[in-house]
Amino acid sequence: MIFNFHPDDDAGTNIMLEIDFSNYQNINGIQVPIYIQKLISGGLAMDISISSAVFNTGLPDYLFTVQ
Repeated sequence: MIFNFHPDDDAGTNIMLEIDFSNYQNINGIQVPIYIQKLISGGLAMDISISSAVFNTGLPDYLFTVQ
């Protein structure tokens, strides 16, 4: 994904943000990007490697309040 974002105090200034997802692997039938990078104006700002993922593990009822 590539898009522009703006400083809080200057909507006229564009700053390019790129997020790259790669090395997809199938985990329980879901394609998961194992490697994610975030670049701001072309410079590496974040580098993430996923080591494990779980899906649909369920949430216990006590986490929800009935109103």
